[in-house]
Amino acid sequence: MIPIFTRAAVAAVALILCPSANQAMFGASATDGQPTYTFMTLSVPAAVNTDAWDINNDGVIVGHFISDGVTHGFVRIPDGTYYTIDVPGAVFTQATTINERNEIAGTYRFANDPLLHAYLRDIDGNFFNIDVPDATSSLPRGSNKHGEVVFEAVVAGHTTAYLRSNGGYLNIEPSDAFATAAVTFSYASGINKHGTVVGRYDTSGTGARSFLLDGISQSHSDDAYTTLHFPNAASSAALGINKKGVIVGGYTKDGVRHGYVLVDEQYTTLDVPGCSSPIVAGAMTCTTPRKINDAGQIVGFYGAGGNIVRGFLATPQ
Repeated sequence: MIPIFTRAAVAAVALILCPSANQAMFGASATDGQPTYTFMTLSVPAAVNTDAWDINNDGVIVGHFISDGVTHGFVRIPDGTYYTIDVPGAVFTQATTINERNEIAGTYRFANDPLLHAYLRDIDGNFFNIDVPDATSSLPRGSNKHGEVVFEAVVAGHTTAYLRSNGGYLNIEPSDAFATAAVTFSYASGINKHGTVVGRYDTSGTGARSFLLDGISQSHSDDAYTTLHFPNAASSAALGINKKGVIVGGYTKDGVRHGYVLVDEQYTTLDVPGCSSPIVAGAMTCTTPRKINDAGQIVGFYGAGGNIVRGFLATPQ
């Protein structure tokens, strides 16, 4: 890895007081035998928007927030304390994934630099660049206890699913033969301890579909891929998977994006109670669950009225 900054960069991680007043809790009932969840709103103090991206098995959450027009990364520890992560010298930072070793990966951008870069922050506070080779944009979307990271990367103008493992990079986009049409877009979003990967691929004929890759060592074989799709949805994307194989993601139906949980081939909608539908990434979005840990805790974001989004933590009861 190429070091970006030395251990002194730890000073860039600033304490933010616990926003207990912003942490509303509310419940949702079980559906068809699925768990009942208690939802907690996650909102960094003074932030316009807060988005929770990942949670590890210690309950540590990472994400990003916007304050005074600037995007920063954050870490939230289980007692509710938030810490800001800013890559020193960067004008934009997101924290998008955390693993069981408490290594954090995310994105950053420097002023007057059009490229979106990827970083890995180790437990000592050192930052390392982990850009996908030749990419103009590298977005780490998921990671696991073995230090493997999956990406959404733009290479030669094409958004592509990539995996970083043992310092090497592998294109894991589903093949055109598997998709039965030309794949126009893909990303890998989650990877569990077993190396099972979930993500999204698009074709001009079907739109967005989810994929599951059963073991990265088999990524060269179409037989290792499975298409996943929420029933009767216009589009869907698998975003996270835990060691038990429980998957979370989002789907679009009637023009609105909702969340889902997939357990034993059974899909259940997961929406934060009372969510609204702001425009996020070009789509009206009520709820997007991004990740699930091995205890079944889920994090993501939801529409909180107007153009406001808030993070959430859903805990099964």
